[in-house]
Amino acid sequence: MSASLWPALVSFVHLLGGGIWIGAVGFNVFVLHPRAARFFAEPGRFEDFVFTVVSGMRWWVVAGIVSLAGAGLELMRLHRLELDLVLIAKLGLLLVTTAMFGVLSWRMWPARVVAAPHELAAVHRRFSRIGAVMVACNLANAMLGVWHHVLRVAP
Repeated sequence: MSASLWPALVSFVHLLGGGIWIGAVGFNVFVLHPRAARFFAEPGRFEDFVFTVVSGMRWWVVAGIVSLAGAGLELMRLHRLELDLVLIAKLGLLLVTTAMFGVLSWRMWPARVVAAPHELAAVHRRFSRIGAVMVACNLANAMLGVWHHVLRVAP
């Protein structure tokens, strides 16, 4: 592989991974769930729909997070970047969003599955709030990456 192709491929994986994560979470929080909730008059049918849509996605997201982080580390190596405040902030944001995903996926999701119908509205609000914070953190992380590239890497 040529010397210029590898950095381009790693950059593509990093940008694509971040974009997919922002887009997927944003679509779920701001489009899919609100519209589906209005479409299904019965909360149980809405939950069945959501469970069907997201079934099996947990490990794809974990793989995406690992790819995103791995590509970021490889970009640091390729560009011989020292860990500075911007990169520490990016790492912190990634850890925060990964922890939020972990809580949503392994703690809140099982609780949602067994929630009583009268508890679902509160569960949905918590999911939406955490999802919105995840989108904001991921957008901030992407903006920091662009800013860092312009300041440190770009010729």
